[in-house]
Amino acid sequence: MSAAAAIRVFSVDDHPLLHEGLATVIRNQPDMVLAAEASNGREAIQRFREHTPDVTLMDLRLPDMSGIDAMRKWSCNTFRIEPFL
Repeated sequence: MSAAAAIRVFSVDDHPLLHEGLATVIRNQPDMVLAAEASNGREAIQRFREHTPDVTLMDLRLPDMSGIDAMRKWSCNTFRIEPFL
């Protein structure tokens, strides 16, 4: 599968073990690419806007704000956001 057709995944988590585990699983999927990573809410907001991923895996408890608050800050008419908890 070409990189252009792959599902672009954004991973946000502040726990190193989970962060690395998710990255490894995504990198080993032929139809996925790890578009970006972040470990706190501020990074998540900035990187989401820079990379506009297809799917975001968001930790709800981040050190500087909740994952829900981060998603609210990037929410606008440009992006279709459908949370799944």
